[in-house]
Amino acid sequence: MDPTDSSPINPLTQIQRRYNATPVQTPTRPARAALTIQPAPIDSPGNPLAPIKHRKQLRNGYEQSPKTPSYRPYSLNNPGTPRQKAFNISNPAGLQSIPALDPEQWNNLAVKSGVIAADAQLRGFQIQISNLVLMRRGDALLISPTGSGKSLTWILPLLARKEGMSLVVTPYTSLGLDGELSNKGDGISSLFVYSEQNSQQDFEKAATGEMLVIYVCPEMLKSPSFACLIHSASWRGRLSAIYIDEAHLVHQTHTWRPSYSRIYQFRKIVGLDTPLIALSATCPELYRHSLLTFAGLRMDYTLINHGNFRPELSTIILPMLYDITSFLDIAFILPLGTREADLVPTIVYADDLELLTKMFWWAFSRAASMGIPTHAIDIIHSGLSVRHQELCMNDFRNGITKILLGSSKISAGINFPGVKRVVQYKCRDLRLPNFDQRRGRGARRQGETAVGMIFVEPSMKLGGDFSVENPGEQDPGMIELVQSDECAEAIIQRHLDNPRHNRDPSYNCCNRCDPSMQPGREYEWVEENPGPSSAFPTTNKSTTAQRELIYDKLAAWCLQHWRSYRKAKWPSYGPKTLISDSDLEELAAHTNKINCIEDMRRYTHIVHWKDLSTPLFESLQGICQELNLLPPAPEIVIAEPTVNQPPQKRRKTTEKRKPEELAQGEMIIDFQ
Repeated sequence: MDPTDSSPINPLTQIQRRYNATPVQTPTRPARAALTIQPAPIDSPGNPLAPIKHRKQLRNGYEQSPKTPSYRPYSLNNPGTPRQKAFNISNPAGLQSIPALDPEQWNNLAVKSGVIAADAQLRGFQIQISNLVLMRRGDALLISPTGSGKSLTWILPLLARKEGMSLVVTPYTSLGLDGELSNKGDGISSLFVYSEQNSQQDFEKAATGEMLVIYVCPEMLKSPSFACLIHSASWRGRLSAIYIDEAHLVHQTHTWRPSYSRIYQFRKIVGLDTPLIALSATCPELYRHSLLTFAGLRMDYTLINHGNFRPELSTIILPMLYDITSFLDIAFILPLGTREADLVPTIVYADDLELLTKMFWWAFSRAASMGIPTHAIDIIHSGLSVRHQELCMNDFRNGITKILLGSSKISAGINFPGVKRVVQYKCRDLRLPNFDQRRGRGARRQGETAVGMIFVEPSMKLGGDFSVENPGEQDPGMIELVQSDECAEAIIQRHLDNPRHNRDPSYNCCNRCDPSMQPGREYEWVEENPGPSSAFPTTNKSTTAQRELIYDKLAAWCLQHWRSYRKAKWPSYGPKTLISDSDLEELAAHTNKINCIEDMRRYTHIVHWKDLSTPLFESLQGICQELNLLPPAPEIVIAEPTVNQPPQKRRKTTEKRKPEELAQGEMIIDFQ
């Protein structure tokens, strides 16, 4: 195949056909050098492909249904819309190839521009990619550890040229905002073009700026608004390079995020003379083929593979011991009796947004019960507003927030200094590259160490619903990681096709190699084999109709309580701020297990527990009694003497009756 051919490459059919015939196994891979620069292989990948699961798309808390776009992607004019013209810049001269700089020149330039400190030096891959862009010599894929400075590769060429623009395709709004606000060095400016920043003035700046870094999400890239830039020959000529940040997401999201599957059309318009640089910390061989297919990466791209081995990161894998919604497995992030100053900076990931919200209210109420300010806990995900996301990330960076609960919104590319612990709560539907990316949010500063933890739910444990031989829709690499007894770091490095590294004997890689790394757990004392006198009477099990009726009655009580005691004092807070719908559903479903006020704690996450627990329990007991769900009280029978027979006189006797001869309710009392 001619490498200069601009037509889109589509080897996906043959790849999938090969996977369907390939058994699931862990292949043996030859040793590789620490740095590999070679033309990319085009044979079939070794690791099998698990089906990619579709995910919900949310905006400001509401689920967005996928819609067919009303326009042709990357098209300047569409039927039924006003005609528009591409930007025409007065100086259409394009960027030309210039000679490469040596490492000393690059380091002097970076120090002078303030990109690196005076006593620091650029990494080898930063210089190699920058020289490739300057000479405009083809495409490249850079695989380098999280936090290693991949973002400098789109800044350095602009500093060397003193002109031009870098276009960075970023997956998340949070990443674009973070890149726009970060320091770029002398003379470098940046612009993030997204739904809330796409005015005519913004596009004029993107069209005429010099030494400018333009951040854009793939959805905005294919929109008619951005087409005014794409179809401008002068703008295309001033592109230093196109950068696909977090390039592993092209493979992971192309089925449910079609904008990623159409980037090759943009590449076809821009042309192959402009270098395309894909960057990621986790991009195994299978993912690289998706870059060929969907991003338009040339077949002869240069591969620079440093892997994602970071000895400052350790891994702990633990099974869940408690109910998932109780969150007792992660109670160590808020130990009892702790103070705000003693909290360890922690990120907790959960991909189920409903579960993540319950986790937040659990942590919120737990912190409040210990007197910890509630600003120490925060939550971030794609369903929240952009303003909330900005404030949340700023508070976490500045140390105001100590524990951040998040989704994939902050799983890649975000730089949070000082994070010492990263917790993954549940691992079903999670892919191994995603966990490695999330673990990489820890230890982002020189000299820091961090630990990445996975809490494995029962369905993913050994003997559960999945196995390496029968993974179903799950990632075989993740299944092997949580079920195997092998070193966790060895499994991660093997599945991500990372080059081999020399292992330091002092390196604490995982809790399988060093069991002392496991965190302590909080235990609850219970009485073993309680006797009949200590057991609480339980309610009868309710039917589905009764549970729905209990829920309706509890919701009515909650509304009445809010109107009577809360509405006048806090009119802006509704009844659902007292007790959420999910808490009411849990109470209705577990009525037969609630025998005292404290039993409600395990099923609810009520913030104002002290004020609401007693009246709520009384209301629940009244509802159960109304529906005849409480067991009947024991019947007390008092035997009266018969009228026809006079009472007999008690005679003194020393004879003792045997216990088996006693009637019901009688007992032996010995006064000796």
